[in-house]
Amino acid sequence: PSGHAEIDPETRCYLLGLAPNAARLSVRFWEVNSFGTLLIRIARHYQDMEIAGIERIGGFLSPWRILRAVSVQEDSKNIPPLLGGQLLKAILTGQLYPQALYNLALNRCRTGGDHGGVNTIRASVIKAFMKRKARLQGNVQGEELVSVSLNENHPSGAYQLGRLFSLLEKAQKDALGGQINATIRDRYFGAASATPGAVFPLLMRLSRHHVAKSDYGANMERKIQDVVNRLDAFPAHLNLDEQGQFILGYYHQNQANYQKNDNSAKETNEVKEG
Repeated sequence: PSGHAEIDPETRCYLLGLAPNAARLSVRFWEVNSFGTLLIRIARHYQDMEIAGIERIGGFLSPWRILRAVSVQEDSKNIPPLLGGQLLKAILTGQLYPQALYNLALNRCRTGGDHGGVNTIRASVIKAFMKRKARLQGNVQGEELVSVSLNENHPSGAYQLGRLFSLLEKAQKDALGGQINATIRDRYFGAASATPGAVFPLLMRLSRHHVAKSDYGANMERKIQDVVNRLDAFPAHLNLDEQGQFILGYYHQNQANYQKNDNSAKETNEVKEG
């Protein structure tokens, strides 16, 4: 269009990342490529980060927001000193995201308190890491299985365990409402995501009481049983990859629960207005 400069995608682009190091500067990354290739890689990063619910927090996650979300107490002072450069390098080169970024996201999801727990940014980091790892390994099916939103037919037992934990937590909230001092997430999420065999038998026993007290108990019981039927057993341990699957399953199911509650509220309002 008239008045807008056009940039040739083949134009060479030089990007230098520097960081202060005492009285000197240290080079974090040096990337030379075409402008078009860099744009494609940046776009791929945001596609990899896409996840259900991201629109509610602005739909755009800057590297700074990502780094803060995985740091202790979400304090920028606690961001590991090399992680920012490693993240930007992964975005600009299309290489694997730093393993440290994935591990920190897992740890923050498993930690409770005001600045811990599973949230959209941390789930997005885990999803992006897993999707890119599968792509770079040439695992087409694995890449496709790392979805933006809930996949009820996901073959991963760890993913289904995450879904199950979400449903058990919802059953507790539906039954007890605001009379909960500590939810099962506060008490058991960390253990459930790492050693499900030690936790889920107890959670299943608790759920019978919660389902019986819930107004929608029969419907919730069907959902829980559907997920249980997809499981062979409660494994003793989940490795780091499986813990990521667990958190994604939990997050995706939470989003589906949220969406259904939102739709139910809209339908109720429409009936009242009608």
